[in-house]
Amino acid sequence: MNGSDIAMGEYKEIIPNEKIVMTWGWEKSKVVPPGSSTLEFTFTAKDKGTVLLLTHYDLPVEEVASHTESWMHYTTRLQTLAEGGDPGIDPWSVKAMH
Repeated sequence: MNGSDIAMGEYKEIIPNEKIVMTWGWEKSKVVPPGSSTLEFTFTAKDKGTVLLLTHYDLPVEEVASHTESWMHYTTRLQTLAEGGDPGIDPWSVKAMH
């Protein structure tokens, strides 16, 4: 994202169709290095779809706002795709910036 490499780390727990827990960080970051935080995705069936709850643990306080903004940006794009739409070129991608 924006020329930074994400380091997704290792999967800690996988329950098919229910939950994924994994470590997270950014390559070359001193603030959120690889494996320094944890993501938990839970999936709950609702009506004819799925509710995704994403919880990001162990982020430094100064990183919460930017990560919240990024997760909202990308989960909205994911929702569009899951509903059969085309989210288009990601305006945050390096290619889109050139």
